[in-house]
Formats: sequence, structure tokens, C-alpha cells
Amino acid sequence: MALRLPPGDELAKPISYYLMQMGLGTTSEASTRMTAKKTTADEEDDIDLFGDEDPKAAEEAKKLAEKKKAEAQASKKKKIEKSLLLIDCKPFSTETDLDTLASLVKAIKMDGLEWKEQTKKIPMAFGLHKLQVGCVVQDDLVSTDELCEKIENVGMTEEQMAKRKAIDEGEEEGDEDEELGLVQSCEIVSFNKL
Repeated sequence: MALRLPPGDELAKPISYYLMQMGLGTTSEASTRMTAKKTTADEEDDIDLFGDEDPKAAEEAKKLAEKKKAEAQASKKKKIEKSLLLIDCKPFSTETDLDTLASLVKAIKMDGLEWKEQTKKIPMAFGLHKLQVGCVVQDDLVSTDELCEKIENVGMTEEQMAKRKAIDEGEEEGDEDEELGLVQSCEIVSFNKL
């Protein structure tokens, strides 16, 4: 197929000149070269560079990618939220042995609770000292209210625990001089996320 220009076309001479300068020869030779290039370009377009010719292979590759993604998500560890607590334990009297109290408090076991080794005896007033203990808790497993309640119940009998619960709920009046256990109150002084 020869490249034919319409008769009387004003651009016929400039196009012929351009083709000769580019080394394509005359218009008829240029048209054959252009058609040859066009057929090779069509053949190159038929090549699939990404391998999507086979729909089964594409489906298998998609399933494999989903499987790897699911395995990656399963292998990721869920981040465990932890908090560092400093707890003040105020004893009922000056005669309460704070070393014994510290060992009893650290004897409390809960899932996700880890006691720190160091304890402090902090003076309050009139010779009364309070005990400060530290612990690390997992936020999802340990309730701070439950932990404080267990510390307040240290050294109590079942009868004393029932009496303290009744006093706290307002069902019974408590005697100020009566000691219920070793700990008068428990307070969280510091609560820091790790």
C-alpha cells in the first residue's frame, strides 16, 4: 500500500521532502515501511507483560495474596496496654508492721498484675507512716477498683469483710475505733501508661 496524497494538496511537496530527508525515500517506500512498523507494533501489543493471559493463574495469584495478608495479620501481636501504678496504703494504727503489710499486699495474685520490688514508708503525722507500693497492670485484665478493694481487705476475716461492705454501702454504722484488717484506705497516687 503506497502512501498517496490527494491531488492538488499543498503539503505534498513538503511531506515528500521531509520523508527524503529522514531517509525514508519516496512516499511509496515510506508507506511500506510504516505498514511494516505498524504490524510489528500490533504484535508487540499482543504480549501481556503482567501475566494476566490465564484467568486461572490470576485467580490463584489473588487467593495466594489474600492468604499471605491473612497470615501477616494473624502473626501481628496485639499490643498489650500496660500501666504503672503507685499505690498508697494507709494502715489503721501506728502499731501496724509495714513490712508484714508489704508482704501481704504483694501476695495478692491476679492475672496481668506484677508487683515492683521496692516499697516506701512515708511519714504522715503523729508517728503514723503509710506504705507506698508499685505495680504494673495489664489494662484489659486488671480492674484498679478490684485491686484497691483486695488491698483494703488484707488481713481481714470473712466477717470483717462483710462488715466493711455493709459500712461502705451505708447499711451499718461503723465504729471509728474498731480496726477492720490492716489497711484503713488505699489510694492510687500515680497512674502512668507504659
